Amino acid sequence: MEMYVDHYRWIGGFEGFHFKYFTQEGSEIGTKKWTRNYSPVENFDYEWGYRYHLIVKKKKYDPPIIDSPPFFYELIKVVSKTKVDDVTFKIPIYTTCSGCTPILTGSQSDGYSLLNSKKIDCGNFCEELAEVKEKEKSIIAIFQNKENGMIILVGLES
Repeated sequence: MEMYVDHYRWIGGFEGFHFKYFTQEGSEIGTKKWTRNYSPVENFDYEWGYRYHLIVKKKKYDPPIIDSPPFFYELIKVVSKTKVDDVTFKIPIYTTCSGCTPILTGSQSDGYSLLNSKKIDCGNFCEELAEVKEKEKSIIAIFQNKENGMIILVGLES
């Protein structure tokens, strides 16, 4: 089956926070509607800043995995990988759950990241981001992709 995967990811999960894909399948393909997809794509080497057209096979977990989606995707082929430039996107940064990986990690001096893995250039918002982390505020961060694989913070919404 065909699937499109968007140029950035969202944060969600059942037990703790994880990066998940925005996808289009079936009649959604080519529209402005992107679905928050909880299911992983096996053998898919995702890179932020690119939109992907994939051929995948949908498979059920056998046996089912508790607290997990009922199926996953197996990558058959990457049809295309297209760079997405000059587009902003929003990622909510909210108070963490007890025992979970914090969404916003790092510091002004060491640099920030999301989920200890996606590096952030805080741009002109470093002091505001430090306050968000210190006070565990819930905000919406507005980002743009950068050439080096990082994302740059270009705005904050309460």
